[in-house]
Formats: sequence, C-alpha cells, structure tokens
Amino acid sequence: MLQYSRILSMVCLILPVLGSTAVAFEEEAPIFCAIRDVNDCGANYPCVEVSPESVALPDFFEVDLGNNMISSVGSANIATTPIERTERLNGKLILQGGDASGNNPRGGVGWTLSVDEESGKMVLSGVGDGFALVVFGSCLQT
Repeated sequence: MLQYSRILSMVCLILPVLGSTAVAFEEEAPIFCAIRDVNDCGANYPCVEVSPESVALPDFFEVDLGNNMISSVGSANIATTPIERTERLNGKLILQGGDASGNNPRGGVGWTLSVDEESGKMVLSGVGDGFALVVFGSCLQT
C-alpha cells in the first residue's frame, strides 16, 4: 500500500508538467505509466469506455527496459508480461509483445505500447480474438 501511495503521489505531481518536459528514457531506470482511459472495442459491439479493472488492466504499471519486462504496480496480484520487441521511431519508444497467460480472461493478447519520448504520452493497444483494447495514459521515468 505504501508503494501504491508513493507512486500515486509522484504521478499526480509530475503529470501536469509532462507536456513541457523532455523524457529521455534510459534502460537503467524504470518507466512508470498511469492509465487514463480504456476503450473496449469488439467485432460484434461498438467501442465503449471501461475501467481498467473491468478488462484486467492495472491503474499503474512499470516498464523495465533492462530486463524486457512490464509489471503491474500497486495491486495485490502482480502481473507481468515480457517485452519481445523494442524500437525507437521518430521520437517514440515502441514496445511489443504477447501474453497467453491466465491473467487475461479473454485468452491470448498481442499488444503494442507507444510512448512519446518528449511528452510521455502513451497509447497501448491490445488485440485478441474479436476484440481490441485501446488505452491512453502517461509515462515518466524517475
């Protein structure tokens, strides 16, 4: 709980200034991300805004570039997924992977995380059989 409070305080203090601060992501330090909006889109239903919890996503997660791993932060059940591909394109950090673990009630998911290295704004997309999640938020490195 203390870790969750610390991260929440840090995110609340830093998010308002991310738009004017360059974010030089380095492999040695973790990147913390906060989810702001989640949209659930299906082949048989329109996109709807949902809570992160309703689609098995954490409110916060940590990106560890050095160990190629993404982990949930601040929840009782720590979930992890490996980063299978990392690339930098036009000022964006692009990460990709897939997760077939039992953490996702819909089965296997392929995902892409794109983080603007200047503003810290992020978009995460996850796709599976007949559905897509589109997630917006912000990331920072401490």
